Amino acid sequence: MVCKMTGGMCESMPYPIVVDSGASASVMPAAWCRHPKVHETDVSRNGVYYTAANGQKIYNTGERHVTMMTQESHERNMRFQVCDVERPLGSVSEFCRGGHSVVFNPPHDTGGSYIERQERCEQMHLEANDGVY
Repeated sequence: MVCKMTGGMCESMPYPIVVDSGASASVMPAAWCRHPKVHETDVSRNGVYYTAANGQKIYNTGERHVTMMTQESHERNMRFQVCDVERPLGSVSEFCRGGHSVVFNPPHDTGGSYIERQERCEQMHLEANDGVY
């Protein structure tokens, strides 16, 4: 996946987005995909913090709207909450609220794993690496 910048130029992402069924919001590190500016978080998220698996609080410092190009050449827009995290996480619950289905299958399953945009039946293939998609 690549971030699309103004003027159609693209920036390779330093590492893939991890699809996370336990994340309440899609989050990204502040230093990742920096061309879109950080916007003030909407009122409903002011003062919000997330809780990491180890119980640590992770504070929301704003949000970034990113346009990306998938391996299948589909443009996708995502809203990420900017936080002090190591890797970007894509929230399954946000994908579903946005009209997508997320399907996880074992790596050997010929149907594969994917995120499907329901209104267009477009699928974005997911790869399993080290036990995460």
